[in-house]
Amino acid sequence: MLDLSVIVVNYNAGGFLEQCLGSIRRVAGGAMPEVLVVDNASSDGSLDAVAGFPEVRLIRNERNLGFARAANQGIEASTRRYLLLLNPDTVVGPGTLEILVAFADAHRDAAVVGPRLLNPDGSLQPSAYRFPTLFQAAGAVFALKRIVPVRLLRARLGGWLGRYFGQLDPHARVRVVDYVTGACMLIRREVVTQIGGFDPRFFLYFEDKDFCWRVRRAGWGVYFTPAVEVVHHLGQSSRTVPGPALIERFRSMRRFYEKHYRPPACLALRGVLLVGGAIRLAAAVLTGNRLGAQVWGAVLGLALGAEARPAAG
Repeated sequence: MLDLSVIVVNYNAGGFLEQCLGSIRRVAGGAMPEVLVVDNASSDGSLDAVAGFPEVRLIRNERNLGFARAANQGIEASTRRYLLLLNPDTVVGPGTLEILVAFADAHRDAAVVGPRLLNPDGSLQPSAYRFPTLFQAAGAVFALKRIVPVRLLRARLGGWLGRYFGQLDPHARVRVVDYVTGACMLIRREVVTQIGGFDPRFFLYFEDKDFCWRVRRAGWGVYFTPAVEVVHHLGQSSRTVPGPALIERFRSMRRFYEKHYRPPACLALRGVLLVGGAIRLAAAVLTGNRLGAQVWGAVLGLALGAEARPAAG
């Protein structure tokens, strides 16, 4: 028996949930981990797939509680020494579970371990980063990844630029990082006992950054290892509510800054959201993009101190 509990938080993941659970069953063999699915009131029929996996424990929520609360439910209901948070739109390959557990066993200071994530086409999906910066915030507001030649810079200058920008790191070596994304995150239960679970004030996004921040402050390590590769169909749940999900990203960003950074940085972030939000709002209005106008109007509200509505559900 593998001393591991796999926790999958599901929200309208469609057929991806069945693929995810199937991949766990295939790679586990005789060393089946404990598997729990926590569902945030999905309405797309994705839970129908769970009937085909009698080994899976299902926790149903009557409403969408957000990722952090649902993950905490799974953690509290689980029983094993290691916890693997796994998005429902992931597919794990042979050896994934055993290698992650063995890595944590070999690195006694490792509270969190993240693998190498791949897009469905086999290309790299960055998953290990430094903690948020104002430059990253500006990049998110202006969608700079659409115009910056990320793959070219990673190939040519990744060894140098990757020290400063997680998007540009080749993700080719074991290293201690600030945080890894929650799409696939191994956690030592001992650490949860020490610092607590995920902060439920983060409804969606930034809960992984916040958790890793607290892990690092408590003196533990957050590791990335390329020895494990997991395919991640990025953003399947958030695509069902793209407008609210984008608002929630910036709402959580502001909350993270206010929780962990000093007032000047929080003020600067609001400036970035104010200027960027105003420009994006104007562009949306001029092009007749009603959804975009609603989203960027809400981001302006965040910059001015108002709270945005939580993601739909």
